[in-house]
Amino acid sequence: MNTTDPPEQTGNRTPTRYGLVVPTYNAGDHARHFLDGVSTQTLHVHRKLAIDSSSRDGTANLFRDQGFEVISIPTSQFDHGGTRQQGVEALEDVDVIVFATQDIQFSNQVSLANLVSVFDEFDDVAASYGRQLPHLDADVFAAHARNFNYPPKSEIRGIGDAKRLGVKAAFISNSFSAYRRTDLCNIGGFPSPSLFGEDFCVALKFLHNNLRIAYQADACVRHSHNYSIAQEFSRYFDIGVLYAQQQQSLAKIGKPDGEGMRYLRSELAIAKAHGWMTPIHSLMRCGAKFTGYKIGRHYSVIPRSVCQRLSMYPPYWKTT
Repeated sequence: MNTTDPPEQTGNRTPTRYGLVVPTYNAGDHARHFLDGVSTQTLHVHRKLAIDSSSRDGTANLFRDQGFEVISIPTSQFDHGGTRQQGVEALEDVDVIVFATQDIQFSNQVSLANLVSVFDEFDDVAASYGRQLPHLDADVFAAHARNFNYPPKSEIRGIGDAKRLGVKAAFISNSFSAYRRTDLCNIGGFPSPSLFGEDFCVALKFLHNNLRIAYQADACVRHSHNYSIAQEFSRYFDIGVLYAQQQQSLAKIGKPDGEGMRYLRSELAIAKAHGWMTPIHSLMRCGAKFTGYKIGRHYSVIPRSVCQRLSMYPPYWKTT
């Protein structure tokens, strides 16, 4: 329902209560862009929560001034899964929880409404995620990543789609997503400690419990990162670690390698259209991704101190 007021109760159906959780840390200008976007959304959000990792730039106050509840945690205690699970437990009186990151920009006033609309239509949809468009300053590689992973057509995926889609069946992103709280709690919530990919781990559990995941292409935000080659290596090292940790669950839906190769071939094709140097740069990036991923798959035999240097999220390796 697209309204700035709380939805009225119709018949015997209790109106859905929505919550919004945002992990924050030294958000800077991102905070203002994000908060401006939230303020214009047509969906009525009953509770808004920022979990702030001891920002030093006034981020917590900015969110508090805009009606957010704020929980402050030490920077060292941030965990991709555990911190979001803290939000789940804090918002115990809502039905659907939206998760966002501080650096998204809402594309229009109905992004939130479109993201959560699927929950009233399908009882077996446990989660939804929106379309991420590249930021206006995105380089060719960042733009390709968003266009590849976030197509213009919506779909709802279940375990029956795993044969066709493989690992893509469990794709979701907590940069802009929503969960039915009861379903999330029933499968144990977000894992902790979590290197990253807490959303992917939960999506796998949903599929194995015959629940579905919705991709809402009309729920649009801008979100992208211009990663360096070294950052791509680290990110794909972490992806390799994640897939190694989820190997047993992944075995039931298909190998991830095929999707990775499809992405790399697509990136090379895009690069060829942007000048002769771009394919060379793309090959270097692809090599970094492939190497990082393969090393990450064997993280269990690598000293933790080395993993810490290779990873995009070093603090994780101090807790495992």
